Amino acid sequence: MPYCPSCGYEFQEGINTCPDCKVSLLGKLPETNDKKEDLEKWVVVRRVSFMGEGKIIRGLLVANNIPAVVEDRSFGMIPETMGDLSVIKVMVREHDLERAERLLKDQEDTVTEEEEEGVSED
Repeated sequence: MPYCPSCGYEFQEGINTCPDCKVSLLGKLPETNDKKEDLEKWVVVRRVSFMGEGKIIRGLLVANNIPAVVEDRSFGMIPETMGDLSVIKVMVREHDLERAERLLKDQEDTVTEEEEEGVSED
């Protein structure tokens, strides 16, 4: 099975490019050491209430060359809208956290400015 070297997702045979990361797939993931200190640590950059919101944030990060994943630990009996207790997390590698937070803050500031301009024009 082919794998994406960026996000680690596994794909069906016949798929050659990761649709999210836009990189060529590998026949297998590179070998890694099992030493704990050698593994990359992934950390939460945002918690969200809806999977769609997580996918939008991930898309923005990946488009800016920051590998990201959306982790959803919910199951059907738990509602998606749990605020800060949400089980939907957008995660980045620890060494990308500062850059990811800065990018998301800049994006939020841009959206806020556009909303304020729209309100003042009415």
